[in-house]
Amino acid sequence: MVFSMDCRDGSVDMAIPDDIRTSAETILLGFCQRSWPRQGSVRSVLTFSVRGDGITLSEKTATDWGRNGTFPIARFKYADGLWSLWQADRNGKWLAYMDAQPSANLTLLLQVVVDDPFGVFGLR
Repeated sequence: MVFSMDCRDGSVDMAIPDDIRTSAETILLGFCQRSWPRQGSVRSVLTFSVRGDGITLSEKTATDWGRNGTFPIARFKYADGLWSLWQADRNGKWLAYMDAQPSANLTLLLQVVVDDPFGVFGLR
């Protein structure tokens, strides 16, 4: 069994099972390709990364000065057959998004990010 230690809080992150990870990557890759770039934004792309039990959706930007930045949008954590949705606070700490129940369907949680009823994900 593969796992990694998150030194910030002492928790153990279990790796996402290969078949679940592959399915999630396919869903997110399609989402990133369909949803971006924003109208008028040719210098940013959506991307995602997999680490331990989570997948982080981010916006990667380039500036006029040639600098790149990656800004986290949402995190999807996998545990016990369910995905949960997390939001980043202004200090970059991940907080559980309380207005979406964990789901076996990642697409449902991705739609919460798109709809963003409280403006915490910034995709609008």
